[in-house]
Amino acid sequence: MKKRNVYITFGYIAVYLVLYLTGRIIWCDIGESNLIGWLFTINPAGEHSYLYGWLLSSNLFWYALAISALPSLWGRFKFSAVTTTGFIVGIVAGMILGPYPEGAAIGHGHYGWAIWGMIYLVSIVVGVIVEKYKK
Repeated sequence: MKKRNVYITFGYIAVYLVLYLTGRIIWCDIGESNLIGWLFTINPAGEHSYLYGWLLSSNLFWYALAISALPSLWGRFKFSAVTTTGFIVGIVAGMILGPYPEGAAIGHGHYGWAIWGMIYLVSIVVGVIVEKYKK
């Protein structure tokens, strides 16, 4: 593997880590634990953190990081760019459009997970197509 590929992979990992820390700062109360506990608690508490908390508790945040970043080790930079962008767009759209759909039954008050999931899955397909036809 080329050094360049490793550096670019670390760049994508850094983007996800910034998203992780930003989410922790916005949605998690540091007053409830020490710094280490605050950084590594699996189920963050806080208002408007349903989608973020769900991504962490189901480990989908970390799986998405691996799916997005690791292909860049083999030079699949466009795939990594498309899927990282899809992750960000999906989480923002899921948080904005997902809460409390009109007429939702009790216990079905947030569809941000579905919005994020569809956008991220589409970004994977688009990333594969872009890589296939990049030349």
